[in-house]
Amino acid sequence: MSFPLGIFSYIGYDLPLDRRLGLIKDAGFEASSIWWGDEEDDYRRGLRLKMPQMVRDHGLYCEFVHVAFKECDHFWSEDASDRERAVAQHVAWVHDCADSGIPIMVMHAMRGSYRGEISRLGMESIISIVSAAEEAGIVIALENTRRMDCFGAVLSEIDSPNLGFCYDSSHERLCTEDAGVLLRQFGDRLRVTHFSDCDGTFDRHWLPGEGIIDWRAVMDAFPAETYSGCFSLEVVPGKAADELSPPEFLAKAHERANWLAGMTASGAEEARL
Repeated sequence: MSFPLGIFSYIGYDLPLDRRLGLIKDAGFEASSIWWGDEEDDYRRGLRLKMPQMVRDHGLYCEFVHVAFKECDHFWSEDASDRERAVAQHVAWVHDCADSGIPIMVMHAMRGSYRGEISRLGMESIISIVSAAEEAGIVIALENTRRMDCFGAVLSEIDSPNLGFCYDSSHERLCTEDAGVLLRQFGDRLRVTHFSDCDGTFDRHWLPGEGIIDWRAVMDAFPAETYSGCFSLEVVPGKAADELSPPEFLAKAHERANWLAGMTASGAEEARL
């Protein structure tokens, strides 16, 4: 089984988006994805609808948009105006995805620090966004965060072909040592991957193989027979940024993506670095 290799467009270096995308293409990746939030200069300058075409202009498949999550806790607020504002923003992003030809919108149901109740009000908020996605022909890929109970509840509650799953390997490891458990539970709804490694304490976004994640277990759980998306990393160089140039880091990232993909292709054979 062969999957196109992708990497999130933010790679940890202070470079313009256009420059990062060129380096990603040069490193051999076939796909990239973008962040819609004020942290990205082009978004802040009102160029969000041009950003997907920037990806394509570099010969890359624009796999998904990841939208900002600073408002997502408001889905669960008892204040109707807070909920309505957060839902309206996400619905607007859904329409932007449709207008830009982006098939998948990655979002969070709540921030990792949220400790509130998983309420009916929050479920209705997300149902409203999924309904808009159904009408627009867009898939929402809900990313697992530290609130695995919320993530599981939403996927179990909302049975829609337009609500899928963005698997973040580091987020899972921060919640449990049972590597790949979310892939085993919800693998049939997997739409996007955010592969990275961590130390089990913080969301480091290290390259796979540089932390403590049991990648053999993750790949054993990976739904290779049904997954039709890209094999994508969400990584930064961390402390190695001073030692590796952006092209060197991306070459290493491409090597690690191939390493992981090789595990799914080799079945019981152990892939090695």
